[in-house]
Amino acid sequence: MENISQSPILNLPNEIHVEIFKRCTGFKDAVTLAVTCQQLHCIWENHQKAVISHIGGSCIVAFDDALRAVRAIDMAERQHQVLALQSSGVNVADAEKPPKRIPIHRLGSSSSMPSPDEITRVFDLKYFVEAALFLGHQEKGVHIFCQQSSSKLRLPGLCPRAVDGSHAGISAKEADFKIYASMYQFFLVSAVLSSVYLEPFFTDHPTSTILRANFSTIPAYPKFGAEEVSYLRQWACYNKQHASQAQLDGIFGELGDYLI
Repeated sequence: MENISQSPILNLPNEIHVEIFKRCTGFKDAVTLAVTCQQLHCIWENHQKAVISHIGGSCIVAFDDALRAVRAIDMAERQHQVLALQSSGVNVADAEKPPKRIPIHRLGSSSSMPSPDEITRVFDLKYFVEAALFLGHQEKGVHIFCQQSSSKLRLPGLCPRAVDGSHAGISAKEADFKIYASMYQFFLVSAVLSSVYLEPFFTDHPTSTILRANFSTIPAYPKFGAEEVSYLRQWACYNKQHASQAQLDGIFGELGDYLI
């Protein structure tokens, strides 16, 4: 029997093997191919980021938005951990600190290809979004794209797409993308803004300690005293009317550019 190492397909250049991996329609196919032999497994190990990015973009709706959201959430979590440590008196080395502001323009796959761990978290977020959509729209035939026909909230007028809410002219693929991209963008915005609005709660100011204690013990809607309100209004994010345009641009500028 011919030695498997002499098989013509295994003698192809690595670039060809990578392209074969990219032709897989899903990650299950890619992993199955990777475990067929040691050589293909080695190619998978060395080039998996490029393959993952390509397959993810083709089989996950709004993949780049999901990846941005996952990375923003991870960065916001690390920011919170650093703030909590510093407020407890722990000295955190600069090399271990994430950026003070989440760099939205550097979160996409074009800046850095996703790792296998990030793909796992993208799928986790995808399934969470699908569960939320299912729980919010259990009735058959409702439109999750149109608020007027898919929720209890009503638009001030008729649906601009169609009187009956059928959205004639919008393909299912386009509607799918808008739905998922919007949900992922919600998580990204939440992560970006959390680092901004939580910052005043983790300083060495005495009022910051009080605010932090209140939020850790009171479940929801704590009442702020005059001292707490006065302290928060010193921060541009809590006092937009009196903040300079430069301050607001520094906080919200990149987020605004991304959403627009």
